[in-house]
Amino acid sequence: MNWKVIKTATQYKKAIKRTMSIFQSAAGTTEADELDLLLVLVKDYEDKHIVLPQLDPIDAFRLKMADLYSYGHDVFEEKESFNRWMNKPNMARGNKKPIDCIDTIRGIEEIKKEIGRIEWGVY
Repeated sequence: MNWKVIKTATQYKKAIKRTMSIFQSAAGTTEADELDLLLVLVKDYEDKHIVLPQLDPIDAFRLKMADLYSYGHDVFEEKESFNRWMNKPNMARGNKKPIDCIDTIRGIEEIKKEIGRIEWGVY
């Protein structure tokens, strides 16, 4: 198909459908070239016509915190175990409690990495 700039929702849907059908194309094929073009056209359409809602910084912080606790509960398998760990002084953190480190996004990410090390036994 000869693709042109996407201007309508119908064209966009058609381009997305085709993109999905050729997404695993082997490099160097005409389908791979078509995919490259479609990705540019779709991105251009989305940049012009699709507005993503702005996330309030407080909501972003809440989402990160919820993600941390969900991950911690999964790794520790019990909420109580995770909560105990969060409130116990941690030698790796200079005897600071993990809960005292989660007042920033960066702190949340650091504690999440630490939980990941616990999950994989790299501690």
